[in-house]
Amino acid sequence: MGREPTIAKGNIYYEARKSATDFEDSSNRNNASMSLKIDRNRLVAIENNRRDPYASEVIRMSEAYKAPYLIDHFCSHVCEIGRKFGCKYTSNKEIDIYKALVMLMSNLKKAEKAKDTVIDVFAKGDISPKDIEIIDEAMKILQDTLSDIVNIKISFEKMKRNRR
Repeated sequence: MGREPTIAKGNIYYEARKSATDFEDSSNRNNASMSLKIDRNRLVAIENNRRDPYASEVIRMSEAYKAPYLIDHFCSHVCEIGRKFGCKYTSNKEIDIYKALVMLMSNLKKAEKAKDTVIDVFAKGDISPKDIEIIDEAMKILQDTLSDIVNIKISFEKMKRNRR
């Protein structure tokens, strides 16, 4: 029986692997690395916070461990594009496609208004510091709508996987 790690404890990728009940190789890092097609030493480095995973590795882990929140973590903490522009979805493990659709529907009217605001500001031509603040607020609303769309996509993929 293996010992409990001290360095990896608290690492999101390690914790996802250990709590993956449907992933038969979750308790053994060697088997997990073979199943995920990630070199064992690389998996150790990822789980010990010495290396960041590649996007393709996060996708494989997320699917194998049934932990889509790993994608959100990667996008908001590791990926430079995600950190700069935002790319998140609701990390609530209980979210289903119906909740995601309701969230999207409630934000679509706000998104429509935000789109019109951005168009109006840019149509004026000269953009003031106040206009920049207005555009920033509108972009946050549009980003929330994008996040809702990502939630629907993830929920739909999860639903498809569970029906197989």
